[in-house]
Amino acid sequence: MKKFAPILDWLERGDHLKSLFAPETALPDTELGGFLVLDKAIPLHETVNRKTESLASSWESAHQYLEDCKEVIDLEDLEWLDNYEVSLIQEELGDPPSVAYPIYLISTKAESGSEMVVYIGKTSSKNNRFGGGHSAITKLHAPEFEGLEKRLYPACAILLTKNKCYLPLEWISPLLKAEKLLKSIEAQLINSFKPPLNTHHINRKSSAGDPQIHIQNFANESQFVNGKFV
Repeated sequence: MKKFAPILDWLERGDHLKSLFAPETALPDTELGGFLVLDKAIPLHETVNRKTESLASSWESAHQYLEDCKEVIDLEDLEWLDNYEVSLIQEELGDPPSVAYPIYLISTKAESGSEMVVYIGKTSSKNNRFGGGHSAITKLHAPEFEGLEKRLYPACAILLTKNKCYLPLEWISPLLKAEKLLKSIEAQLINSFKPPLNTHHINRKSSAGDPQIHIQNFANESQFVNGKFV
């Protein structure tokens, strides 16, 4: 499945992305909530040298791309583009960045087909590789996990605004606010699933500011946690 790149909708003139150009409108509606999207199931042993995708780096990439667009077409107002402006941007800058997958779920699967969440975490801009002695991977060497298939599901979070427009975390300003929401979503997931390898947020109390999250799994290999609300 191709990764979600919302700026591409703007370049194809299908969306004016008002929430990106007017940060004060980029507010998630906690009642409408949003989605946690899983589109790939990766065998855990293949993740040792996998590059991580932090929210901080994707947030910076998205905003830098828009600043570069302003220079290419010499305009401050980017809300709508004509065909010529689009072609200039694509020629000079190439494809826009996609959203990051800064949350991940690790699961174990038995021969019976039953699959359970054993760890939930979020990536960090300080580490550009997933492996490197991750404590959850080390714990999965325990005897109770022997013989089980182990998978990693990278996930991206897309929230909704009051007018039901998609709101990637990359659109939320400032970055600290976006990172706070990401941390909240991670904590909600841990509190809901209570993975055995997590230690924090297991007994967390929900707050009025927590958005309801609908998990959607588009991975061909599995329908793991698909359709679950958190």
